[in-house]
Amino acid sequence: PLGLDSVGRLKLIGWFCQYTAANLEMNPRVSVVVWDPLKDTGYQLIGAMEEMKEVAMLDGYAARIEKAHPLPQVERVIHLRMDKILGFEKRPHIDVEV
Repeated sequence: PLGLDSVGRLKLIGWFCQYTAANLEMNPRVSVVVWDPLKDTGYQLIGAMEEMKEVAMLDGYAARIEKAHPLPQVERVIHLRMDKILGFEKRPHIDVEV
């Protein structure tokens, strides 16, 4: 789930891959697209990560069903500060306001 507050901050909650978390720690710049493919309209939100918190962890929860993983699954909350909100369509576009 996601939600944009009144001052341009976005909160993402999910079971993000550990590589996504590592990439964000090295480079906090982000672009998030929210798009309705049936109407071909949406928004591209451009900004940076302000904070990332681990809120839950699964490690061997369903050992009989799931394959063994070297790292546990981690649910994270990622707080983003959005600097730009642009219109988004599938057709070719540019990342600047016109």
